[in-house]
Amino acid sequence: MSRHGYLLAAIVMALPGAAAAQDTSAAASLVAAELAFASRVAESEERTAFLEVLARDAVVFRPGLVEAREWYQSHASRPMQLSWSPAVARASAAGDLGVTTGPYRARAFVIPRTVGDAHYLSLWRRARGGPWQLPTVLSAQTGAPDEPLPSASTPRRGQPFPDPALARTALLEADETWSRRG
Repeated sequence: MSRHGYLLAAIVMALPGAAAAQDTSAAASLVAAELAFASRVAESEERTAFLEVLARDAVVFRPGLVEAREWYQSHASRPMQLSWSPAVARASAAGDLGVTTGPYRARAFVIPRTVGDAHYLSLWRRARGGPWQLPTVLSAQTGAPDEPLPSASTPRRGQPFPDPALARTALLEADETWSRRG
């Protein structure tokens, strides 16, 4: 499957009812992988944690499409703390493809302040019995959330985003900006 195929599969799996027959043990292991990744970022640094979970052929937008491993290897971690927790997680029936999404927050280390609030979408895949790996992560910046971020130990399954209209607007604006850069 091509990189774009994985992205399309993630979007389809995020649609309500698309993964009704999903393997709950795969979904549980997916949530555990996302929470472990978030904890690893908190205890080490962004760069190290990403390099540990990125797939060999992963891509990210910086702002254009770039090879993720190469980008993280050549850039130092940003001086900020990232925190997030999945609000929704879905795994394919085969348990080899999954998607997690939810809010995240970036805070500056030097002057403790919120740098940005956003929503992320992580696409995960794994070989049979292997660890979950990230082929890509997407995010759309929003304003401050209307509610505090959930703790990393308690994902909010099935609950709506704090402000769906704001998240939708931010996503459409990010898409428009990306399309113009094309």
